[in-house]
Amino acid sequence: MSDTPPLDGVLRNARIRPSTLFLDGSFSQYVAFFVGMNMGTRVTGQVDPLDGFSGWLAGRLNRGFNLPWPTLVLMVLFPGRDPIMDHSSLSEADEREAADGLFLLLAEFLDVESERLQAH
Repeated sequence: MSDTPPLDGVLRNARIRPSTLFLDGSFSQYVAFFVGMNMGTRVTGQVDPLDGFSGWLAGRLNRGFNLPWPTLVLMVLFPGRDPIMDHSSLSEADEREAADGLFLLLAEFLDVESERLQAH
């Protein structure tokens, strides 16, 4: 039996109670959190829970197979914008929209009910 909490539980907690993980609920901080989570799983030899997320997003877009998932998320969510936009330069409203969209995309990718990952 694993001591690791289920991924959907971790995601739900991050989304609904971000302050418990010292996050402010912004897209930029979620990116840092998930990148850190990914690095932690690699160091401990566990399977990366977001393995394939970049390829899945690029497949939706039919381009960007060489880009990191944060850029691809923004390309999916803001299709008319510069595809190389830096997520650290988002407005406050765009940060919220991007955070909401990130969790919808993660729910779809991980086949988790999206309602479980949405802040209420």
